[in-house]
Amino acid sequence: MFRAVKKYENGGATVVRSDKQTQILDAINKISGDDDKLKSLLQYTAMVENSMGNDRSAYNRDYTNSFMSLDDKAIDRIFEILPGARGFTSTQKAWQDRFRNEYGVSNKEDLLKRLKNDEVELSIFTARAYYGMSPDALPKVDSNSLHDYWLKNYNSMGVVKGVPKDQLKAELNKIQESYVSKFENWKSGMPTKEESLFTTTSGDDKEIVLRDQPLSYIWDQQL
Repeated sequence: MFRAVKKYENGGATVVRSDKQTQILDAINKISGDDDKLKSLLQYTAMVENSMGNDRSAYNRDYTNSFMSLDDKAIDRIFEILPGARGFTSTQKAWQDRFRNEYGVSNKEDLLKRLKNDEVELSIFTARAYYGMSPDALPKVDSNSLHDYWLKNYNSMGVVKGVPKDQLKAELNKIQESYVSKFENWKSGMPTKEESLFTTTSGDDKEIVLRDQPLSYIWDQQL
């Protein structure tokens, strides 16, 4: 179930990760290629939306699509004619072609059906396509920039109407602080709250393993 991916010199710790985390990170690496900005954005999004595969409640949801929390609004932006447009835009057509050619997805209904099954690579690709519908350039590779971009271009549905601006700003600041801290901890090898840790010691080496899932240790550029 576990696959060791890095051995830390400090304490001789062997770090392992779960199948779900492996699949998510492998899909992000494949889809982002050599684009570090895109890779970091997709990693941040996966950490926020599903704790990099460690949040069990992110799977089999019935109020959104896949563990990447792709709301109907995101799917419509790719597969429905936009308000005021006479037809699909060139950007939509380009993404639709990629869905068809790379994943065999020919329409919105096909995509929704497969996202309900939490298909890993397709879910990551759909998140990438949703970001690709934004005219904004990809953010810098720092956690606060990644968060601001995610909030504006991915999770804008989370902004509640009717909430006073001061209160909304305070709430959004708390959310940002929480998510950025979580992401920074993940990069540096700290466990997230969804994880329960135990250790076993053999000689001078300490092996770090989780009861159900492994630590969200890996910042993949380090592998």
